[in-house]
Formats: sequence, C-alpha cells, structure tokens
Amino acid sequence: MKYHLQRYLEGSCEQVWTDLLTAGATLRDYPEAWEEAREIVTEMMKRARHNVELLHDRLPALGYRFTPMEEVYVPPGPNIAAELDELEGSIGRLPLALRAFLEIVGAVDLCGEPSEWQHPYPDPLVVYAPLDYILSELADRTAQGQVTLETPFRVEFAPDYLHKANISGGAPLGIEVPNAAVDGLVLGDIHQTTFVNYLRIAFRSAGFPGWDRRHSPHQTTPPPFPDELAALALELHQI
Repeated sequence: MKYHLQRYLEGSCEQVWTDLLTAGATLRDYPEAWEEAREIVTEMMKRARHNVELLHDRLPALGYRFTPMEEVYVPPGPNIAAELDELEGSIGRLPLALRAFLEIVGAVDLCGEPSEWQHPYPDPLVVYAPLDYILSELADRTAQGQVTLETPFRVEFAPDYLHKANISGGAPLGIEVPNAAVDGLVLGDIHQTTFVNYLRIAFRSAGFPGWDRRHSPHQTTPPPFPDELAALALELHQI
C-alpha cells in the first residue's frame, strides 16, 4: 500500500494532510504522488459524507430543528464530475479537497433552531456552492472589473457565523481560486484555517464549530459543550 495512504488509514490523518499541503501545487507535477493524494482525499470525503449523513439523521432526535428541512443535505448529482471539470475550465483549479467535497459529499446546511442549547452563535456547518451560482458570480464580477490578479475570484460556500444566527455580519466564507493545491485557506472564517481543518473543527463539535471557537467579538468563552453533542461527536469519523 502507498506510504501516505497507509499512514492516513492507520490514523495519522492530520500529519499526512500537513505533508500534502506543504507540497503545494507542485504535487500535481508528480503523477504518482498526486494519484495518492486523490486516493487520500477520496477516503477523507467518504468519511465526511458519513458524518454529514449521521448529523442529518441524529440532530433532530436531540431537539434540533433544521431550517429549511429540504436543504439540510443534498447529495451530488450523477453528472457532478463532468460539471466540475467544466467549472474548473472557467474559474481555474479548485483545491482538491473542495472539489472532492462537492463531488462526493455534495452540499450541507445545518442551520436551524436548537431547543435548549445556550450558545447564541453555534456556527452550524454549511458547505453550499451551487455550480451555476459560482459561474453566474464569476460573470458578474468579471464584468464589473472585480476579478483581477490583485483580487482573485472567491468561491463562496457559507455565510459567516453571525448571518447563520440571523444577525447582520460580514462577508461569506470562501476560497480564492485558482488554487491547484490540495487545500485552501477559508477566508471570512473566524478560525482562520483551511477548508479541511474547517471540516475537522465542525465534526469535532458535532457540526457546530462555534463551540470550538477560542474567542469571538461577542463572546469570549463559549458555554459548556452539551453532553449529547459530545457523545454524538464521538461517533463521527476522523478525517
């Protein structure tokens, strides 16, 4: 078995990902290494899909009410790979992890209304990036001269934590493209981290990275993490 893939499957997920991320876009210049990276990301996003499906099924039993119900989890369509190829032909390379999420997981929106949890900004996990919307935004911003070498196009996939709480906030979360590396920095997120680490923080917090926040303009210390969410988080796969 390939070295990095074996390490990943044995549990060294974060260390392996750090190694791949450090290589940057040059990893694509080495076919065997890039193929191994693709296998690792495929395994990663299969685990992420399991986690999203489990959260979708289990959170309502804990008294959480999704809004709206029909858009909580949307699996990818049958032609998603070809559609992503077409998208990358227009906007340039997506980071491998973001593309794999859209291709294997699809879209998730855990926004809703908890019945008893006392956190005003739980920051529910959202990754929602319709391809037709991305292309429409690219066309509009290019026409307005807003896409330049100094201001790259940003693929937006989630509101910020304030908008998720129905409070006027900042810009949506997004990743600048083109980005030919395995991962990319999430702009607009208070955690100031990469897309994969954004997912990790969310899964460690049973879908609510607000409980992982070290600090916030509105609340220095999050309330205690509910026991039922802590138990649910333990059932989620490590990515």
